Amino acid sequence: MNIVLICVDALRWDKIGAVSDSKNSLTQNIDKLAKNGSIFMNHITVQNSSAPNQASLFTGLYPVNHRIRENCVSLKEEFKTMAEYLKENGYKTYGVVSGG
Repeated sequence: MNIVLICVDALRWDKIGAVSDSKNSLTQNIDKLAKNGSIFMNHITVQNSSAPNQASLFTGLYPVNHRIRENCVSLKEEFKTMAEYLKENGYKTYGVVSGG
């Protein structure tokens, strides 16, 4: 089984064609992935900026535990991530960060 996790900053749900009625969607590639994968429609965020949320997603911890409370702060190596758990269970992992 393959796992592809895409985290996108500053993209509203109603701009993604796969989950909205938007006729002017610019997310054709994400829409193709969604058609053949899973879409999670109900979620919560732990904080109003992306770094704390992504640190929580990858560690399973709240910001009070992983101590990331704002953007531009790196996760300390003491915290084990989802990728490390997956590697331990035979998955090959790869991460890409793209800045805009």
